[in-house]
Amino acid sequence: MLARWIYLNNNERPHGSLNKMKPTEFETYFDSLTQQHKPKYKINY
Repeated sequence: MLARWIYLNNNERPHGSLNKMKPTEFETYFDSLTQQHKPKYKINY
């Protein structure tokens, strides 16, 4: 059950903090950017 939740969270559920992209889509998008065009994200805890 946990493995399914992790899969769905990473591959099927868009995240608002990732510009409405799924984490796997965002990773592909982020890797395709050049170093100077990569956004700087602040992590707030």
